Amino acid sequence: AGLDPGELSSPDGRLAYWINAYNATVIREVILQAGGDPTFRVIDGGAFFTTRSFAYGGVFLSLDQIEQGVMRGDFEHENVATLGEEDLEKVRQWHEQIWEGGKIDARFHAVVNCGALGCPNLLAEAPYVYQGAILEEQLAKATAAWLASAEKGAGPNGVSMLFTWYQQDFVDDAGSVEAFIEAHREGGASGVSLGQSIEYDWTLNAPQ
Repeated sequence: AGLDPGELSSPDGRLAYWINAYNATVIREVILQAGGDPTFRVIDGGAFFTTRSFAYGGVFLSLDQIEQGVMRGDFEHENVATLGEEDLEKVRQWHEQIWEGGKIDARFHAVVNCGALGCPNLLAEAPYVYQGAILEEQLAKATAAWLASAEKGAGPNGVSMLFTWYQQDFVDDAGSVEAFIEAHREGGASGVSLGQSIEYDWTLNAPQ
């Protein structure tokens, strides 16, 4: 809450901050809201992603405002455009400080977890968080693992709904969804039903 991520020394460090901030906030809010109920789903009730529940760099933001605004740079998004002028300008600055005027690295979609089983997995090994010094290696590994999962990423039953919801990010990054999968999945797009989408599982994320 007290650290301005823009003061971190590298773009990778800044991106790692926001990935960790998003994931930690999801975990925090699930603990607070689910109350131990295994049937809890983050999409039930409608306010999980839109409540400005925690401060980052002194600015209270919702999960949507982190993902859609800071990370994706969609400042016209309905949940980002509601920010006041001063806070919106700060979000714009943080977005610029992550990507430094370059294109968005769509691999970030493989490392943010929304609290549902349909999301790419959280880190399950040390250091359990993303770190600027090793972020490239972590992004590559996490993206490959996500796309290797026929249930979550890509396979004979289709591709993740993330490729539908955020298609433009993958197009801007790699030219197309297929090209992104080719670049980051072992075996490329071979055996992947690109014309189908895997039904998103909103069941609460938990060890299986």
